[in-house]
This record gives sequence, C-alpha cells and structure tokens, in this order.
Amino acid sequence: GWLISTKAESTASQIRRNLAAAGALKKLGMEYCWTSIDNLPDGMPGNWLGENRKNFPEGVPAMMQEITAAGYKPGLWVAPFLITERSADLKKMQKHLIKLQDGTPNSTFRWYWGTLDEEGQLPLTYRLDAADPEALRYIGTVLKRYAEWGVRYHMLDFLSSGYYRKEEQRHGLAKEAFRKFLRSLKQYTAPDSFLLSAVGTSCSLIGAFDSGRIGMDYGEARQLEPNFESYPANYLINGSYGSCGSPNRNAITNLAMWGFAHNRFFQCNSNMMTVDLPIPLNEAQISATLFGISPSPVFFGDDFERMAPSRFELIKKVLPRCPRMPEAADLFTKTDGRTDFLRVFKLPIQKEWGEWTLCAVFNLNETPRTMELDAAMLGMDAKTAYWMYDFWEEHYLGHFKGRRRIDIPAISCRLFRFTEVTSHPWVLSTDMHVRQGECELADVRWDEKRMTLSGTAIRAAGERGNLLLVSDDEWMEAHFNKGMLVAKSADDDALVIKVPLEFKDDTVHWQVEFMPSDAPRKKSKKSRG
Repeated sequence: GWLISTKAESTASQIRRNLAAAGALKKLGMEYCWTSIDNLPDGMPGNWLGENRKNFPEGVPAMMQEITAAGYKPGLWVAPFLITERSADLKKMQKHLIKLQDGTPNSTFRWYWGTLDEEGQLPLTYRLDAADPEALRYIGTVLKRYAEWGVRYHMLDFLSSGYYRKEEQRHGLAKEAFRKFLRSLKQYTAPDSFLLSAVGTSCSLIGAFDSGRIGMDYGEARQLEPNFESYPANYLINGSYGSCGSPNRNAITNLAMWGFAHNRFFQCNSNMMTVDLPIPLNEAQISATLFGISPSPVFFGDDFERMAPSRFELIKKVLPRCPRMPEAADLFTKTDGRTDFLRVFKLPIQKEWGEWTLCAVFNLNETPRTMELDAAMLGMDAKTAYWMYDFWEEHYLGHFKGRRRIDIPAISCRLFRFTEVTSHPWVLSTDMHVRQGECELADVRWDEKRMTLSGTAIRAAGERGNLLLVSDDEWMEAHFNKGMLVAKSADDDALVIKVPLEFKDDTVHWQVEFMPSDAPRKKSKKSRG
C-alpha cells in the first residue's frame, strides 16, 4: 500500500486539501488515505464508533465515503487491546479486561494522545483480555462497522499490550490466545482490506497481517501537546527522542535485519517518509533513500499543498514502489553499530533490457567517514569496469573496477549506481526515481546498425524528468547535441548526456542518434580503478 497520513493534524479540511494536492502522487501509485486517532472523540481508544465532530463536522463515515469518491481507499487506526478510562465503552467491557490477581483491572500507562481531565491528568489505559471471547467479539463489531463505512486499511497498534504481565491473572495458553485473537481479526474486515501490525510485530504473528512494522515510529510528527518531547513543535530534527522524529539508526538496522522476511512472512514496513522543510536536506535524503531502496509500504507525513516544491519532488522519487528488497552487504561483518554506525546496502536490479547495481551507504556518525567499497562485497565482478554515478550529488564518478575509497559526510547517505561499461552509449541514471530505471524505463535498445540508443519511459502524464546517458568519447551525438546537454569528464573522457523527458502521456518514446567522433585518443587523466 502507498499512503497519505496526516498524523499531526487530521481534520476534514486538511484531508481535502491534501487529496486535492496529491494528484501527481495518485498517478504514481498512491492508493490509501489513513487517519490516525483524530477521528475518535477525545482521541481515546474505546470511543471506536464515536465521531469527533470537531475534526469531522459531517461525520467520520461521510469522510470515509468522500475519500473513496476521490479514488482512494480510506484507512483508520485501531489499538485492538486498548480501552481508556472516560471512554464510551469502558463500562460495558469492564468484565473483559486483563486484571491483577485480586481482580482489579490493571492499568499500565496513561494515554498520551488523549485529552486532559479537569485535574490535568491523562486518562488511564486498560487492556482487553485476548483469551476472553467477548473481547474479540467487541473489537470485531468495530471492524465490521468500519468496513460498512468503507474502511479498507487498518493500522493495528500497541499489540504487545495484549500479553499478560507477571502480576496479572492468566487464562489458558496465553500466547496462543493472543495469536488466535489477532489472526481472527481479518474475518471482521472487508475482503479487500489491508492490515498492518504496528508496535509488537513478531514472527509469531505470521498470517495475521499483510504487513508488519519492523522498527520504531519513524518520520512521525506529534500533536501540539506538552506531553510530547517535540513540544512546542510537531516534529524533531537533528536527532530523535525515541520514536519521535526520525530514529535513523533503528530504521536502517531493522531494514538490514528484517529484509529476509519481506514477502516471505509479510511485507516489511519502515513507516513514514516526512521530508519537508525545515527538515535538513541530509535527513530528507536519508529518508528518501531508506524508502527508495526498500519495497516497504510507505506513509507520507507531509502537507502536500503547503510543502516546498523541491521536497515534494523527493516524494515522487520513491513512487511507484518497486518489488525487490536490498541486502545489507555488511550485516555479519559490521558489528560496532553503537560507536561507528556505517551501513552498506546492495541492490542488484535486472530488467529485460539491462542490469545494474545500487549501493546505499549510510553514515549516521557525527563525523565524516572514509571507507573502501569492494566489488566482491557488492556482488560485482572485480575484473569488470563499471560506470559509477552518485544519485544525490548528481555526479558522474568515472570508472569503478575492483575497489575504491569513498568519503561519506556526517549524518548522511550516498547512493551509487554501477553499470557495466559497454562499447556503445548506454544508460547512466535517471533523476526520476531512487531505483534509477527499474520503474520508469520500460525498455532500452542499442541499434548497432543505425547507431541509435532508444527506449520507452513511463511516468504519470504531466511529469518531467531527465535521462542520463554515458559513452566513451569515441561517440558523439549526431545532431550537434540539439535539445540536450553533453558534458565531457576530464577524469576518463566519458560523455555524460542529459536527455530531458516531458510526459504529455504516461509514456515517452525517446531516441538519441550517434556517430563516431573524431576526438583524439588519449589516456585518461585520472585512474579511478
């Protein structure tokens, strides 16, 4: 699923504004619109079927229908085990809560997202007993009603709260009751619903959900309330407080560890991409790389209508979603992540028309790092020469062969594309997608007889982008570079050619004609191997 989430501010007017501004993203594959908590009266679990008329004056069901009419699938947040004091349903569910040994319902924390009472206290939170059939019937009734409203996406949160604690009464096989409860939820949802488990994902829940969160809350804003560490702001930059902001180390480590499970057990989910100003560009690029190299379902946390155009373009660079999961090239060799966080991912991409390798290097240390990239580490042939391109710096780096030392600035990432050197012009990169050709280039062909490189690009109508080609200077564009910008690298005499693409329709057929050049043959000024 590809989602818009308005987590820090969810109102009918705000959702309407964002849906109107999200047309380009819808064309690129965004399907869902998710609302979290703000549909509930006072933001409280246990008010599941109530309606927050302040945020949604026409009612929540009407908003869900409006989202559906706009061509999206509506989604809501649910914590299936939680119910708060002062909520509408607490009294009727009192007998079905997890209790202490003396029979008293056990509250283990206060609900941070709720409203304060007259004494300035947040509401206590209680937990439904997974072993009690009435608890399942209760939350099942909620999900059935949501299905009638048109809800087709459910984030199921705070799942670990369904486990018993040592001091609490237990009924039957506790863990089996927990699993059975969660695996039973699908029967209450619409057949085409998508279920995500948030906090509490584990391999024991295989089969219960379509997607599982593999890390902490990432990229999330918070309500403007004093109980959040981001107060009096909605978002944190230059670091994170636990799950507030972008805990990059947690997200990147979990992508490395959980990648094997993707589409084997469930879809791995890294949560939310939030990239608008004043988030620093380096943090925005880390987030875009994380979601671009990963096939994870992605939430978008920005206000589309009001965000900086350059940051809106960053979102487009991860759409549509691509299927392959990257592999941590240093998963079992890089073990000092606490003191020296440097993580390398490799992603070989194969299309019918060609293949290349992406390499993402994350440096989350407070100081720059230098490391050696090794061809074998990336699954490439050490004796083969590759054209090397830096996506975020938009920088052709010459030939790569065997190994090479690279510099990575502090709190940043670098994303490289390696393409085997050919005897004729070929694709170097695109600026339209992090995968640089997997989604947006349907076909590329070299016609030796006609000396023509051509292909088909796919993007949403109305979009623009650039295709970058590369060749040895034995070739030259046959029409005096008309309509293109051609640069020659002093490092290795390679030509880098920018081909602008304008998508009046969903596809653009492009071609570039070449001819032999009369450039004098000479050795490259620098060796990059």
